[in-house]
Order: sequence, then structure tokens, then C-alpha cells
Amino acid sequence: MCNKVNESSTIVEGLKAEYPEVFSTALGKCTKVTMKLWLKPDQQPVFRSKHPVAYSSYQAVEDELDRLRRLRIIKPVDNSEWAAPIDIFVKPANCMVFSIIDMSDSYLQLEVDEALEDALELYAINTHRGIYKVNRLAPGVKAAPGAFQQVVDAILAGLEHTCGYLDDVIIGVWGYGSLD
Repeated sequence: MCNKVNESSTIVEGLKAEYPEVFSTALGKCTKVTMKLWLKPDQQPVFRSKHPVAYSSYQAVEDELDRLRRLRIIKPVDNSEWAAPIDIFVKPANCMVFSIIDMSDSYLQLEVDEALEDALELYAINTHRGIYKVNRLAPGVKAAPGAFQQVVDAILAGLEHTCGYLDDVIIGVWGYGSLD
């Protein structure tokens, strides 16, 4: 059984005023590491065709591509030997009480190491508007969840009752009593 607890807006507004960078809606950027991508020896390029975009999702996908381009996370290119189609995914303790902090655009906060020019060539998406190179870690990359989890685990190391799960930070209270 799970109950949602709503705090008074005074407390929330106070936290937002004290920690504006935590509550910012702007794209964050991890400054501790950049992602390094390597190929196994003798790998052949894989270029997957674009997927059609459902009419009901078309405007949302258009808006997201525009947003990512404005933020310089993607940039259009004429061609690429490597490309993966975009897809739309929906995501889903022993704590008695818990709070979840959802990191917005979490993977996109990690830059891909530009020293590895070959890696950026591998890192392209194919859309109905053309091919884009990606400069940040994107959720569709096979190694992204594991790589991102390692970064989050390192950042949260030593914090009790706190763990990272996908793009969430889960903070738990393990027993009854005051939440002070």
C-alpha cells in the first residue's frame, strides 16, 4: 500500500528558494566525467532505418527534437554510417516512507568525450527530419544505463538510505517515527 504525502507549499517554496539550482528546469551538466565510447575490434557500422512517428505523438516528438537542437545536444548531419531509430519509452523497498527525485534529462547531462572523434561518428540518431549527431549520452545507447548508473552510484556513495535507480534518486526512511 502506498500513500502520496503532499507537503505544504511553504516548505516546498522555501526549499526552491534555498536551492534554486536543484529545482531548475534548465538542462543540467555533469562536470565530473565525460562518457567514453569504444568499439569492439572489427565492428561493422549499423544503420537502422527511422521509425514512423505516430500521429498522436508527432507534435511532441517535433517539439523535443527542436528543444534538443536548441540545447546543442543534437545537430543535423547529411549522413552517417551509424544510426539508431528513436523510440518512446515509459518508465515505472523496504522503506516505510520515501521520496523520489527524478533527474530531468538525466543521461543528457553527461557529455560524450570529444577527444574520441570516432565515438561521435557512432553516435547518431535517425529521424523523419534527418540524421543528427548526439553530443551527450542518450538513453538509446546500449551502454548508457550501466554507464549512467556508475556515475550516479559514485556521486551518491556514502549517503545512507539513498540510491540511484535509472534516472531517479530514491531517499528512504526505514522505520516509523518522526521525519525530522
